[in-house]
Amino acid sequence: MKAVVMAGGFGTRIQPLTSSLPKPMLPVINKPMMQHVIERLRDQLGITDFVILLYFKPEIIKDYFKDGKEFGINIQYVLPDDDYGTAGAVKCAQKYLDDRFIVVSGDLVTDFDFTNIVKYHEDKESQLTITLTSVDNPLQFGVVITDQNGKIQKFLEKPSWGEVFSDTINTGIYLIEPNILNYIPEDENYDFAKDLFPKLMKENITLWGYNANGYWRDVGNPESYREVHQDILDLKVDIKFPGKFVQIDGAKIYLEDENTSLDGVNLKGVVVLGKNVKLSPDVELRNVILGDNTVVDEKTKISDCTIWNDVLIDSKTKLSNCVICNNNKIGKKVKAKDGLILAENCEIDRLVSFEKDVIVWPDKVVEEASIVSNNIIWGSKYKNSIFEAGSVIGRTNIELSCEMSTKLAESFGSILPKGSLVYVSRDYHKSSRMLKRAFLGGLLSTGINVVDIHTMPSNVMRYNLSNDENAVAGIHFRQSVEDQTNTEIVFFTQDALTIDTNTAKNVERIFFRENFRRVNFNDIGQIVSAEDNAFINSYKAGIIKKLNCDIIKKSEIKL
Repeated sequence: MKAVVMAGGFGTRIQPLTSSLPKPMLPVINKPMMQHVIERLRDQLGITDFVILLYFKPEIIKDYFKDGKEFGINIQYVLPDDDYGTAGAVKCAQKYLDDRFIVVSGDLVTDFDFTNIVKYHEDKESQLTITLTSVDNPLQFGVVITDQNGKIQKFLEKPSWGEVFSDTINTGIYLIEPNILNYIPEDENYDFAKDLFPKLMKENITLWGYNANGYWRDVGNPESYREVHQDILDLKVDIKFPGKFVQIDGAKIYLEDENTSLDGVNLKGVVVLGKNVKLSPDVELRNVILGDNTVVDEKTKISDCTIWNDVLIDSKTKLSNCVICNNNKIGKKVKAKDGLILAENCEIDRLVSFEKDVIVWPDKVVEEASIVSNNIIWGSKYKNSIFEAGSVIGRTNIELSCEMSTKLAESFGSILPKGSLVYVSRDYHKSSRMLKRAFLGGLLSTGINVVDIHTMPSNVMRYNLSNDENAVAGIHFRQSVEDQTNTEIVFFTQDALTIDTNTAKNVERIFFRENFRRVNFNDIGQIVSAEDNAFINSYKAGIIKKLNCDIIKKSEIKL
């Protein structure tokens, strides 16, 4: 039996934790998340042959695991040349999969007993077994219905509450016989749940669902990353802690370096200490994980926190429910309430105070005595996600600079077919004009043609957009009516509706990866200036056409 570990995800939703690491390599109690999965498969099922599917930042995973010998396994790496989806990626590894194999994501935390899954698969003489579990909120996952024998009857991918018919979800853990790979097309984006499973059911191949008991969490965003550590430190997960176990005054301590001095340190709950950790007297740690080379100065109190490697924390600082990434320096008397995410390479000066649920992106400097109440992304306070209800809103020339506008355009243009036609309009304000001009250049660089509409209400642009079968999208720039220092960039579909969440996420993924499409110089887009009067007249004619003039006349309205 072999194992396939899916390790190619971009980790867009969990940014900025994945700024320099692929998601499967995020540390969970000081080991890569993916390593816990690999070791559990090795220890429970005796699997020694692993195939690791790579895509995003593959060199980091290969440099860590190498050929697998250090972990008592053999590893074959497969790097698809494109994004082929979950099943399509496994198809790329078909030459290594001549025996039954289990597919597991490298970015989850679980304590399932894999031997029970294998036994169920064998008892049912199954060709493909899907591991299921029950969750409180099934909206983010694929919901599954089985009959009383375990035969799968129905799937629904990421339903709304109105569509939910079960709390049993697909965990993404599959036990598969090798002949099933013949049903997956080569060099095609093909998903297990959306494509392969329906196809197999049409072919009358029975899919079996095993309801697993135990802990399972898809670590998909910063909040779930924090929560999985809380669950581990609350001992809700049967997981292997690193280091030597000692108990001091009721506290459970795991020491990866037995030379770590604990003199004068107040320890409570579960505490994991990495290599070369230095703790000063009067430090208080409660339910804390400290990575390698972390230094904590005197009278600092840390609770419910996950701290990575090479972090310096000065004296009299208070941290609660935080995630602190690599290479951070935190000054004296810093206070962070519940929820701080501090990405790598930041410097936090003394007396800084963070409000609840603040996210600070990499390479930031926060000056002395600052009070940070909003996220800091690019040089100032900003929101975590770029889009909000199909719009991007930010302070003009600060958060929404010309550079930002151009990057947004390059990201949006990259998801559209080359040669597409897009409408771009603006309101009267000079800030809208400035940002719109920067945006146009970004669209052109991706091979998008533009109808340049000058000062025009958005409803006029949208009406003409919806009636132009050649146009695929529209963008409108306007000054915010709620805050004149803000500019809003609103993105519309070809039906003149604001773009949906999935489209926004696709744009954000390209934005953060900076994986823009840069076309050949012959394919650079063109700008066509709109005839503003024609647009207005068309809009007027559309309104008049909708009016029932007879009813208006008969009403004898007097002005």
